Amino acid sequence: MAQYGVTQIIYGTDKSVPYRWVAIGDRRYGTTARRRRYYEKNREKMKKILFITMLIFALGTLLAQGTPGLEFTLINNNTAYEVSRGAADAEHIEIPETHEGLPVVRIANEGFRNFSTLTSIIIPENVTHIGWCAFMSCTGLTTIVLPNSLKRIDRSAFAWCTSLTSIDIPNSVTKIEHSAFSDCTSLTSITIPEGVTIIKDTTFAWCTSLTSITIPNGVTEIWNSAFRETGLTSIDLPNSITSIELRVFEGVTGLTSITIPESVTNIGVNPFIDCINLETIIVSEENTYFRSEGNNLIRNSDNVLITGTMNSTIPDGVTMIGDYAFYGISGLTSISIPGSVLSIGNSAFFSCTGLVTINIQDGVTNIGNYAFLACTSLTFINIPDSVTSIGYKSFAGCSSLSSIVLSENLTSIGYSAFSGCTKLTSIIIPDGVTAIYDDTFRDCVQLSSIIIPNSVTSIGANAFLWCQNFISLNIPESVIQIGEFAFMFNTNLISVFIPKSVDIIESKAFAACPDLTIYAEAESQPEGWVGNWDWSYIVVWGATGLSDSEEVSPVVKTVLRDNYPNPFNPSTTISFDLAKDSDVAIDVFNIKGQKVITLVKDYYQSGSHKVVWNGVDENGRNVSSGVYFYRMTTSNHTETKRMVMMK
Repeated sequence: MAQYGVTQIIYGTDKSVPYRWVAIGDRRYGTTARRRRYYEKNREKMKKILFITMLIFALGTLLAQGTPGLEFTLINNNTAYEVSRGAADAEHIEIPETHEGLPVVRIANEGFRNFSTLTSIIIPENVTHIGWCAFMSCTGLTTIVLPNSLKRIDRSAFAWCTSLTSIDIPNSVTKIEHSAFSDCTSLTSITIPEGVTIIKDTTFAWCTSLTSITIPNGVTEIWNSAFRETGLTSIDLPNSITSIELRVFEGVTGLTSITIPESVTNIGVNPFIDCINLETIIVSEENTYFRSEGNNLIRNSDNVLITGTMNSTIPDGVTMIGDYAFYGISGLTSISIPGSVLSIGNSAFFSCTGLVTINIQDGVTNIGNYAFLACTSLTFINIPDSVTSIGYKSFAGCSSLSSIVLSENLTSIGYSAFSGCTKLTSIIIPDGVTAIYDDTFRDCVQLSSIIIPNSVTSIGANAFLWCQNFISLNIPESVIQIGEFAFMFNTNLISVFIPKSVDIIESKAFAACPDLTIYAEAESQPEGWVGNWDWSYIVVWGATGLSDSEEVSPVVKTVLRDNYPNPFNPSTTISFDLAKDSDVAIDVFNIKGQKVITLVKDYYQSGSHKVVWNGVDENGRNVSSGVYFYRMTTSNHTETKRMVMMK
């Protein structure tokens, strides 16, 4: 074999071996002493020559093939390759410029997805396109070099590369698809190439460390949630932008001010949702489509308030509080809605946790879904008579709301409208409301007084679930159906009158009411009451039409109840219960402790009673606005509560 130019060294490891031979080129040396001495003398030299030869061969192979384990697929009519897959456990990848003589021009969709051990990658100059999810969830990737020939970065290409701190996007790039860099939580700054005209949906969303971004003059549109929950503290919008879509800067809590340039002609649903520290909105004076007034962003064509701030004053002339307008602005403490406003949009004041006072003037007709959801500091609200509908969960979770006055013209109260209003004690549902929907008053644990009008035909599932302070209830004759779990866990409920108009009572409507007696007008169990009798309570059949629940519900303790409404103007009702017959006095005092008027001084029988104060003193003069106290004194009980006169 040596005669064909293959060089080999064959030798024994023990010098006592009698035969050795060496093949070098086409010359062969035998076993004479001289030849053995030649071999011994040059053995190390020949070993080095062989090692260098093998190293050169290995390097050549590596340079020809790139990183071992890469897979390639022919594309573009078999004129180029894309990298379709790499070795999942690689730490560094260098993609070759060519494969089998053809250029490598693309990184395939999901080519390196979830390669968590990958820390760096070099992409050659031929590559023009990085496919969707190509490096998605490469959580260890800290360094990547993008070629100057790159034109397109597809959707989610680098999403969840949580260790990537910086990336230089070459100016050759003209398209960056949606979510391309979303959730790159370590990325601190980025410059968008000059050729990009659209920043698409969630492109940089949840890049929580991103504090600096440069948007070139040439970008015309910013799409939904593009910079959602980033670390930006300021941003300069170039005068080329014409459209800012919904929720673009949602949750950018470091943003305190924003300037809308002249070029903007379209703004979607509040692009600044949950920007809780936004104080100032400035609109270029040359912009004819929008204006800033009272620290609000207002659309000129229909006077809709799109975005409010923690310092907002709503100007007269605004016709609608737009969806999400004040969403999450916890620093907003009070707001007045002028009479020009016809509608309060969905989630308009959602989670305004610092909002204590809101004044809605007559004119509003609709309060949208989630409008005041989780306004946990709101204590009172007066809904004017112009309002006809209250949306789904509109006041749900208002855990400090103790009093609410509903519009007399209200016809619809949405599902879960007041669920979780744990301090609400009483409410009057106006005539015209036809249904109490599912979960409407669920978890209103202090609700003890409610008037259900004769217009209501159905009480939905869970409508009064966990309303533990009811003692007695009178279901009106208009009601046909009571839903499942409607009054479940009303643990203090001892009497309910149900008229014969009720055809259906669904499963467990009065479950877990241990001391309950149901007074049913029907002579026997209607067919539609199936499945309701699996809990231990008493049913009295053939009860006459009891108009006053006092006739069927004994009072178990003496108590002074919260006045309703509160605040009030001009009058309010004070209710009290007596466990036994007693002398009763109820006096009203001002904030200085001076007695204003004695409302009650008489002997009362046990039961529930009420008295109305019309806001005058002992001399019949109207009292001024302010805080007042009312005190009930019986033979063995004294109790004081607070009320507010508001004019």
